[in-house]
Order: sequence, then C-alpha cells, then structure tokens
Amino acid sequence: MPSQKQVWLITGCSSGFGHEIVKQLLQRGGNVIATARKIDAIKDLKDLGAAVLELDVTASFEDLQKKADEAVAFYGRLDVLFANAGFVLYAPVEEADPSKDLLRNISTNTFGASKLLRALMPQWRKQQSGFLLVNSSYTSWWSTAPGCGPYAASKAALDRLVLHFAKEIELQQLNIKTLVVHPGHFRTDATKPSKYDFDRPTTNYAQLGEMSRGMINDMHGQQPGDVKKACKVLIDLVKGEGDVEGRDLPPTLPLGTDAWETCVQETEKYLKMLKDWESVIRSTDVVPGSSEWGAQVA
Repeated sequence: MPSQKQVWLITGCSSGFGHEIVKQLLQRGGNVIATARKIDAIKDLKDLGAAVLELDVTASFEDLQKKADEAVAFYGRLDVLFANAGFVLYAPVEEADPSKDLLRNISTNTFGASKLLRALMPQWRKQQSGFLLVNSSYTSWWSTAPGCGPYAASKAALDRLVLHFAKEIELQQLNIKTLVVHPGHFRTDATKPSKYDFDRPTTNYAQLGEMSRGMINDMHGQQPGDVKKACKVLIDLVKGEGDVEGRDLPPTLPLGTDAWETCVQETEKYLKMLKDWESVIRSTDVVPGSSEWGAQVA
C-alpha cells in the first residue's frame, strides 16, 4: 500500500540546503527522495534512510519525465518538490557568452525546475495535491552584485514562472501550493572560492574580477545564515507547523537578516522613486475629454 507520509523529492542534495533538509526530514519521520547528478555524492543520505535517485536537472524533458515516474514509484505518490539544485557562474554581462555562460545558468536554475514541475503535474493532478518549494535567491530581485548578472537573471526568470504558475492553478482551483524563498547568504559551499573562475579572459573587467575574488574569499565561512535553522523553517512552511502554524503563506519569502534588511531598503527606495516621479509616470495616460481621448473612442 502507498505510504501516507508526506513524500518529498529534493534536487541538489550533495551539499548545502539540499543535504541538510534531507537529514531533518528523516528525523521528523518524512519520506524523502534525495537526488544528485552523481549518486555517490549522496551515499550518506541513503545510509540514513533516504531513497536516492541520480538526477541531472539539465537533462532533456523526456529523461526527467522518466525520473519523475521513478520518484513516484518509490512511495506511490509525491507531495513536495523542493527545487533546490542551483548553479552560479561569475561573468560580467558584457562578456558573458549567451550560448555558454547564460545558458549554463538558465539550464540549471530556470529550465531544470520548470521541466521537473511539468513532469510532475500529471501526478499532482491525479492525487489532487502538491507543493512546489523553490530555492531562489534574494539577488534575483533585491540585490545587484556585479559579475552575477547571468545567475540573477536565471533566478529572476524562475521566480516569475512560478508566480504565474501559481495564478494559473488558482484559476483552476487546484490544491497545489507554491512558495519561492529568497535566501540571503548562508554558510554553504555556494561561496567556496574554488567554484568560481575569476581568471577568465577579460578586456575590461580585470578589476571587477579581483574585487569579486576578494569578496568571495572574505565571505566564505563568515556568512550570517545558519543552514540548519533555515531548513527547519522551510519544513515548517510546507507542513504548516512551528512558528508558521495557522498563517497563510506569501508568494515569496526572504530568509535571513541580510535578505530582510536588503528587501526593506530596496522597497523603501522604490516607493520613494515612485513618489518622486509620480507626475512624470502618470503624465502618459490619455485624458478623458481631450482630443487624444476623442481619437481613442472614435
């Protein structure tokens, strides 16, 4: 008989948020399918009791359909997709090759999650429930870091896709929930200096490369966010437990004090701009009764 425990499918489990949330879910009695591009990277999670699946989110949609079917077969259902797999590539926008630099970010961060969602939707329609949890980044909308344009753009594109998807399923009255989280800086390998190529050929951005290298070196291991605390909050958000019990989920949610402070500052700056420029912004409307209005309604 299929298990009635909540079943999670998590991408990008070899380290960071993915690795930690699998452990916490197992401790809380959940059924978890942990995935990674190389199955050996999550052997320890299998030893802890997780089902494991080799999954590369950059694979074709047809391959991901097969992986989704394999995931459902483990427990007979699938309740939560945590789209966590991510890729960060340093590249100044001017020198970023769209077919390489941009595509590598988008293939993982945007297409990967959207293809998996599409592959899982038939199952969610069949069981009449589902939850899409997306690990995005506060850099997608709220923070601008030179050299991170391709990464931020890929996360921003995913954010908008999920927000529109949420409205579409709302119109269909489907019991499928979505939540996009925007973490600040947490102590993961995302800022491990060896992950970045600051020595890439450049004509005009050598200074930016050195500045970015110094920032990453200074940040790694000093990030303010605690991954264990964040993963507990993520599980509570999905389950409706702990501090979030009884609260309606927002479409997006920042995580971490640095993300919260940046979101507040940027929101206040944007509101000030709207007020300062209100007369210019609103001057473009057709005025009823004017000659332009007459031309519009004639």
